[in-house]
Amino acid sequence: MDIAKLPKSAPKAVDSSNTAALSRTWADAPPITKFLEQRAQQLCRKVSPARNGLQTGKLSTAEQLLAVMQHQTNMLGARDKAKINTVSDLIAGRLIGLGRGSGSYSIEAIDPGFWIGAKIDGDGASRDDTKLIDIRITSADSISSLKVRSQPGSGRPSKADVIRAAIADYAKTDPGLDRPRLERFRRYGEFISAQGFNPRKDSGFGEKTFEKYELEYRNKFR
Repeated sequence: MDIAKLPKSAPKAVDSSNTAALSRTWADAPPITKFLEQRAQQLCRKVSPARNGLQTGKLSTAEQLLAVMQHQTNMLGARDKAKINTVSDLIAGRLIGLGRGSGSYSIEAIDPGFWIGAKIDGDGASRDDTKLIDIRITSADSISSLKVRSQPGSGRPSKADVIRAAIADYAKTDPGLDRPRLERFRRYGEFISAQGFNPRKDSGFGEKTFEKYELEYRNKFR
């Protein structure tokens, strides 16, 4: 999967009734732990040019030691960033998680809303009382032929969840939320509109509300 070419938008949910197609896609997809590590390595290669010299043996012993130490430090940060970026892509629907409930053998497409506040543990993830295991990650394009629908009981995401998702998606390129306020709020509005809301007309999407959830985000990740 070429992570650099993920679609900008995708269906919010996938029809899990087509179990045969989902099972085939699941079998070919990487487990979430492997996906996160591969993504971290891609991110790390962008900031560890000395690693190339280490692999080709063009560095002195001292330089090799420094390169290894620097690479290990960079990988720690890259793993954190890979997880944040992946969760944002899962929420936005650019990536799709496939897994099964504990005690179930049926592969299902994981609703994007599940990832808001979910905790990833190995190849599983949990949120509130819901726990999913054997999770694998695929691109939205790989299952675009499946009928799109809302999953049972998922319903329309709340405005709070959509705002949190908008901020998480925006923070991929501005982790500190440091860019001008108008730019941030414009990007939030674009994301919210893509989820079927009208932030200009619908209540609950005012500037004070955005500021409230920005503060929540900063407190969570500082």
